[in-house]
Amino acid sequence: MFRLLILIFFFLNAHFIFAQSEIRIVDNFGYSSDKITEVISNLEIGCECIERAFEHISGIANEGLSKWNSDEEIIIWLGKATSALHMKNAEKRLKKMNKVCKRKIKIVLNKEKKGGLCKGSRHAWAIPKGKVVLHLCPQFTYKSNKYQSKILIHEIAHESGILFHKKVYWRSAALDMAKNNSKLALKNPENFAFYIMSFYSEVEN
Repeated sequence: MFRLLILIFFFLNAHFIFAQSEIRIVDNFGYSSDKITEVISNLEIGCECIERAFEHISGIANEGLSKWNSDEEIIIWLGKATSALHMKNAEKRLKKMNKVCKRKIKIVLNKEKKGGLCKGSRHAWAIPKGKVVLHLCPQFTYKSNKYQSKILIHEIAHESGILFHKKVYWRSAALDMAKNNSKLALKNPENFAFYIMSFYSEVEN
C-alpha cells in the first residue's frame, strides 16, 4: 500500500519543503499547508488507482483475449485487443507506472512565468530524466481533488515513458483513439489516466 508520511517541514528561501520517505514538495507558488496536504493525498489516491489497475490488467492478460474484449472499461479506454502482445504491452506500461509510484517523487509547485512551461491552460508537466519530478502549474490548484489525481496519474505515465500525445487530450479525444487506433491508445498517457481513474471510487472509499 502506497503510504505517504510527512516527517520534516521547514522554511527555506521562501520555499516550503516537505521531505519524507517517498515524496518531497518544493513550493514556489505559495500553497497553504492544507492545499499541500491535498496534493499529497491526491497523489496517494492516484498511485493506489494505478496499483489496482495494474493488478486488474495482469489478471485479465493471463486469461486471454476474450476476457480483455469483454471488459467494458478496458475497451473504452485502451481499445480492443487483437493479440496477446497488446495485452502484455498494457500490462508492462502499468507495471512501469506502478514502479514510479514506489520511487522518491519530487513535486514542484510553479508560478506562471513568461516563456515557461506553465502557460495557458496547462495544469502540469513532466519530462523523464532519471529522477521523478512532477511540475504543477497554477491552473492545477483550481481543479477538484478527483481531477488532480487524474492529472498526477497522467504525469506519472510520462515519467514511466508513455510520451505520445499528438494533441490527444481530454475525454472525447481519448475515447476516439481507443476506438479507432488501440495501438496508439497504449502509447497515450491520457488513455491510461482515464482507464486508471475508473478505480477512483473504490480507492477513495
